[in-house]
Amino acid sequence: MTPKEYEVIGRPLTDVEIAVGGEREIIQNVKTIITTWRGSLFLDRMFGIDPAIIDQPENMVLANLVIDITEQIAKYEPRAEVLSIDFDRSNLNNGEIIPLVKIRIKEGTLL
Repeated sequence: MTPKEYEVIGRPLTDVEIAVGGEREIIQNVKTIITTWRGSLFLDRMFGIDPAIIDQPENMVLANLVIDITEQIAKYEPRAEVLSIDFDRSNLNNGEIIPLVKIRIKEGTLL
């Protein structure tokens, strides 16, 4: 069976599913990781994306976001494999960069 690929868009969660399982749980976890600023989670201040990245030049922001997102997903949702990271920069003039993270559920993961 070929593993499915999913694109997770870094827009804040509007609905959190409680007690969800399987693929939906992994996707929701990835979305939570890429939409949370590091330091904002009370019991784990290292969870999420480093807000200091945003104060860098655009090319550095994008490169460092790729690194940070990849590392955070590997640490906090190891069942997901990052295939690629792109960005929606259509609203960049308003300071908005939306990560578009393509993942695959790792083979052998129990769902």
